[in-house]
Amino acid sequence: MPLSQRQIRDLRFETIADANSGGRKGEICFVVENETHYDFVESGAGLLVEDEVILSTGQGGDTRWVAKSGKFAKTFLRKDTTSPEREGELKFESDGVYIALG
Repeated sequence: MPLSQRQIRDLRFETIADANSGGRKGEICFVVENETHYDFVESGAGLLVEDEVILSTGQGGDTRWVAKSGKFAKTFLRKDTTSPEREGELKFESDGVYIALG
């Protein structure tokens, strides 16, 4: 069944926080805050939510919003070396470069 105009309008979120409270199976959304399109994924248990490329959803559990295309800072994991207590822990960092996924 095709999406109605109302459903299409409802799939636009102003902020990442708004997207974190929505989402249903089969949907895509656009987040204005970071100009990024996301796919709703039901089996995202292995995907770490970091509120840029991977977002949580209002459904909870293993569901995620996964960036499909857009503009956001390139993020990567790096071992934390800021203090002996955190040595070896993984943390997200950004190099400030904006990328688009296709």
